[in-house]
Amino acid sequence: MEIRLIGSASFLVTSTAGTVVTDPEPDTLSDSSLNDENAIAVFSRQGGIVANFPDSLTIIDGPGEYEVSGVSVFGIPTPAGSDAAVTREVTTQYVIDADGIAVCSLGFIGSIPEARALRATGNIEVLLVPTTDDSPMSAEQLAAAVRIIDPKVVVPSGFDAEAGKPGEELRRFVEELGTKPDDPAPRLTLNRSNLPEEMRVVILQPRPSGAT
Repeated sequence: MEIRLIGSASFLVTSTAGTVVTDPEPDTLSDSSLNDENAIAVFSRQGGIVANFPDSLTIIDGPGEYEVSGVSVFGIPTPAGSDAAVTREVTTQYVIDADGIAVCSLGFIGSIPEARALRATGNIEVLLVPTTDDSPMSAEQLAAAVRIIDPKVVVPSGFDAEAGKPGEELRRFVEELGTKPDDPAPRLTLNRSNLPEEMRVVILQPRPSGAT
C-alpha cells in the first residue's frame, strides 16, 4: 500500500485492489491516479462533492458499507459540530480495508469520536488526519482524537508546499501529540510486515496535481 498527499488535504491511498482519494479538491481531479477504473473518492463533508470528476471515479459521500473492486469502505457518521445534541449535520469518517491494512480517514470531523463510533471502526492501523486551517477541530482536539483511536501510523496533512516546510496547524498538532515525526517524505509505503510497534507520525509532502 502506498499513501500520498495531493493538494492541501487530500490523501491518495493506492493498494493492489484499487485507489481511494479522500476529500478531493478541484485542483486534484487532474491527478493521473484518478483515471484508474477502480478509483474511489470518499467525501467526509455533506455537500462536499466537487464537479468535473472523472467518469470512472466511484463516489462515496456518506455513512454505510461499500465494496468496490475488492476495496472495502465503511463510512461512520460523526457530529459536524462540538455539541452532538444540537448539531444535526454529520460528517463521515471512513475506514478503508485494502491489502489487509485498516486505514481510517478521519475527515473534517467536528468533535472527538464517540465510543460507539470507535467500536464501529475497530482496530485502526493507519489514521489520516486533516490538519489545515479549515479543520473544524483545534490541534489539541485532533491530538486527543488520535490518542483515543491509537493507530500505529498517523499521517497528517498541512505541509506548506510553497514554504517547503510543515504549516502552522501541522506543527501545533505534532507538538500536541508529543511524538517526533519522520522527516517529510513524498510517499509512505506500508505492508503488514513493516507496521511499527509504537505510534509513528509521517509527514507527507504534497505532490503536484497530475504527477505520476
